[in-house]
Amino acid sequence: MSECDCGLWGKLSMCGIGSFNGKTGELESVQCPSRFCMTMAPLVDGKIGDHYGITDMPSPSPLPLPLPLPLPCPCPWIGVRVVNDVDDFIPDDSTPVPPMQEQQP
Repeated sequence: MSECDCGLWGKLSMCGIGSFNGKTGELESVQCPSRFCMTMAPLVDGKIGDHYGITDMPSPSPLPLPLPLPLPCPCPWIGVRVVNDVDDFIPDDSTPVPPMQEQQP
């Protein structure tokens, strides 16, 4: 993760996978880079949007469960801008697949 004038940011390759809009080619969601979330997170204006992960917060449960117990909580990666670096990983001998064109009625 790096910081610049635009705030904190990370690369798509750090996230592992991303979901693109088939018509526009726009990056819509990424796998959260946090090892605690294990979920796809939406991108809102290019930044990781609201989603929930797990942390090592103590359990409020009176049940005899081992502590710390993972509980849902907001992820600390929310608000981090994601830069699409997929072009850096396309082999020279392959042709990228263009986004699907809108079909005319």
